[in-house]
Amino acid sequence: MFHKLIDAYEYWIVAWLGYEKAVRVEEFMNSASTFVLGMLAMALISSFFIIRLHSVEDFGKSKVKLVRVDHGEKSQLVLHIHNIWSAFETLLFLSFSPFCTIKRFTERDARRTRRFLISIELLVAIILIVASVSIFSVLEPISEMESSMVMLKIM
Repeated sequence: MFHKLIDAYEYWIVAWLGYEKAVRVEEFMNSASTFVLGMLAMALISSFFIIRLHSVEDFGKSKVKLVRVDHGEKSQLVLHIHNIWSAFETLLFLSFSPFCTIKRFTERDARRTRRFLISIELLVAIILIVASVSIFSVLEPISEMESSMVMLKIM
């Protein structure tokens, strides 16, 4: 069953893009997945640091207080870190929050950042799935005669 799925994928991508573009797309997806896996590994290693992070003031165990001052106004947000996954989310949250903050950091900006992180996670999942499938596929040019034979064989 898996081989039929891979054969269908190989035929579909070559028929849709052509052989040369299909090879380039697969190379790009493999490179992107390598980059993404490296980023995830670095973030996981950094999250071990964040889980042990304590702020200057004592806010209790595993609490990090973010304070941002803009034009004399102060906005605060307390993050609770319970396990390695929450530390990983906190690292991503702190990394991408400047892109989603308009004036002052508020709860609305936190929700906007979380939605952005969910969309990034979906994109990463799609990249990894396509790269995993492209690892097992071997693309070959398709001639007119072969295309009808391959379709009959797949079905």
